[in-house]
Amino acid sequence: VAKPTVKTSPGPARTPFSLLLASCQDRRNAEAALADFRRTGLAPHIVQTDLGPKGVWWRTLAGAYPSLEEAMAAKRGPALAQAVPVRTPYANLVGEFASEPEAAAAAAELARKGLSPYTVRKGASVQLMVGAFQAQAAAESQRREMEALGVTARTVQR
Repeated sequence: VAKPTVKTSPGPARTPFSLLLASCQDRRNAEAALADFRRTGLAPHIVQTDLGPKGVWWRTLAGAYPSLEEAMAAKRGPALAQAVPVRTPYANLVGEFASEPEAAAAAAELARKGLSPYTVRKGASVQLMVGAFQAQAAAESQRREMEALGVTARTVQR
């Protein structure tokens, strides 16, 4: 991944809510759901989630909303009728970029490594993130897996 210009702080604006679009026990099914939701104009991503006795699931999520109310309002049209707003305050910040094209180039490199990145606009910059988790420990676990792939990131509250 190209070295981004990383700012010292992700900024004061927080976006701790996502829309849960689908949950699958098989990653291939989650990737198919990802493709389906992209065709509706969304920019979804998938996250591996360990549900303990229920096993490992793959969640298809979209959005980064500052409040539950804004996440609820984003449930527009029949394509999102089944979406569930969820609190996902932790993610892994790969970097901040000055433009969407710079972030997209870095995101493409992450996707080639099997990751599911997404961007969040923060003021004049674009943050490149991977993951959206309810618990900090889950985000940190993913960060360690990313480091094993040669991807530098830091776990943040989004």
